[in-house]
Amino acid sequence: MRTRSGSRYSNGGEVVALVGQKRKRSPSAVAGECDCGGRRKRPAGEPDYLDALPDDLVLSILSKLAAASSAPSDLLSVHLTCKRLNELGSHDMVFAKASPASLAVKAAAWSEPAQRFLKRCADAGNLEACYNLGMVRHATQTLTSCK
Repeated sequence: MRTRSGSRYSNGGEVVALVGQKRKRSPSAVAGECDCGGRRKRPAGEPDYLDALPDDLVLSILSKLAAASSAPSDLLSVHLTCKRLNELGSHDMVFAKASPASLAVKAAAWSEPAQRFLKRCADAGNLEACYNLGMVRHATQTLTSCK
């Protein structure tokens, strides 16, 4: 099996060719199967293994993800996955470990949600978020005093 950076990789016994960023199914795919664009549903009798993991372990994994994230969207995608990950992803320990790369917001992309995210990280004890938020507030005060 080749890695995803290769031109082809195995997907459960079926070979899928990559064309740009889109995945194309091989012509031998059975008609009526999910075309990988929809949500995969778990059969009713199959157990949910995520529920079997203790909260401490999931929090540790989410903290490592936050520390290695390169954009705020990495953390946001966790919140959109399921209700349990949304609740655990909102824990202060995750926001305290957010990486500097995930906190970097360009001036053109600054918005109220970006400020709330930085404030949440700063309240959790993230020093980089405290610094960024202080710099933004200082710049805002300087701009308003110059008018």
